Amino acid sequence: MDEVYKILLEGGVPAGPIYTVADAFRDPHFAAREMIVDVPDDVLGSVKLVNVVPKLSATPGEIHWSGRELGADTRAVLSAYLGLSAAEIDRLAAAGAIVAKEEG
Repeated sequence: MDEVYKILLEGGVPAGPIYTVADAFRDPHFAAREMIVDVPDDVLGSVKLVNVVPKLSATPGEIHWSGRELGADTRAVLSAYLGLSAAEIDRLAAAGAIVAKEEG
């Protein structure tokens, strides 16, 4: 692929590799730019995630958490945005159509 990139670049064609996640984890430039970060996770303790892109100098952004557990917000969202009752949400969960954690 290096030869292909060289030919394309010499011909004035912008080109570069498309990274897999494994490629990103191995790239020293990614490490130097702190593009892979450890983020707290309620279930796993800590997970590695790709950092905020683009990385701006004055406001670089940061990741505070990996996200909530599956189904943690389902009840609130279905109730607030679709007007579903608790009983309707319970029926959907019992049917396996959704994952909805119990509130509280």
